[in-house]
Amino acid sequence: MGQATVQGSFVVTFCAMRSHLAIQERITSCAVALAVLCLAISPAVFAQDRPPASAPSVSAPPASGPPDSAPAPSAAPASADAPPASASPPPSDVPPPPGYGYPPPGYGYPPPGYGYPPPGYPYPPPGYGLPPSYLSRAGMVPPGYHAHDGFYMRLSLGGGGAWASGAGQTYSGGSVAFGAAFGGAITPHLILYGEFSVHTIPNPTAESYGSSRTLDADLDILGFGPGVAYYFMPFDLYVSGTLLLQQVQLSDSNNSNRSFDVTKTGIGCSIMVGKEWWVADDWGLGVAAQLLLGSAKDRTVDARWTSKALAIMFTATYN
Repeated sequence: MGQATVQGSFVVTFCAMRSHLAIQERITSCAVALAVLCLAISPAVFAQDRPPASAPSVSAPPASGPPDSAPAPSAAPASADAPPASASPPPSDVPPPPGYGYPPPGYGYPPPGYGYPPPGYPYPPPGYGLPPSYLSRAGMVPPGYHAHDGFYMRLSLGGGGAWASGAGQTYSGGSVAFGAAFGGAITPHLILYGEFSVHTIPNPTAESYGSSRTLDADLDILGFGPGVAYYFMPFDLYVSGTLLLQQVQLSDSNNSNRSFDVTKTGIGCSIMVGKEWWVADDWGLGVAAQLLLGSAKDRTVDARWTSKALAIMFTATYN
């Protein structure tokens, strides 16, 4: 009786254990199958939650548009061959919102995200382009371009004729003229400067008491003083006048260190009328006519000398 009871208990216990192990195996199989299913469907779920990369952004039309205008068309779904978001949409794909006109010819559509101008705000005229800060130098007008401002320099070189007479003598002949003026612009039309000028007669003809001879020397009419020039713009014509401290000298043609002062320092003036043409931002080339007049006392005797010169000058001006 006791042995039968033990065997029955053993059988019952063994059957319970087999049932428990079967339940555990089923639970384990279900957990594994559920985990595999989760791993399989998770990429698809994440892909659905992620926003499409190529979907263009379409701004809604403003609320202030005309009441009778049609609603803006909805954005079409992005296709595989759609252009990148940074490309400007063609006119047929993205028409202007209700109440907005099409851009004028040549103006183009605004870039993505830039938007259209407010209703009633006109488009810039064709060819308006970017503001000056974005233009290249070739399309800009730099400050001081073809204008008389700032530092002023005028160099002149030419030739003509000159005369100097006094104390019963006269020197004359063809002359070489040179001038250098340095100053600054007061206004776009008015220039103040200081000028040095010289007219040289190589081998002048000397006339004295009815006789004449050619000297183996150079006669120099020197002058230095302040001046003023006025430009008539935009023609770039100018008139200038210089008040000079003037002197007449004779110098040896073979030795420039050997010179003789014919006169003391006197008073003279130089008048120029010229025309210039711009050849660079601040440089101009031109031509001018010069008249030089002067008067000074003789160096040794009580006599007065008068001098005059007329020359055609070629000028180079920086301003």
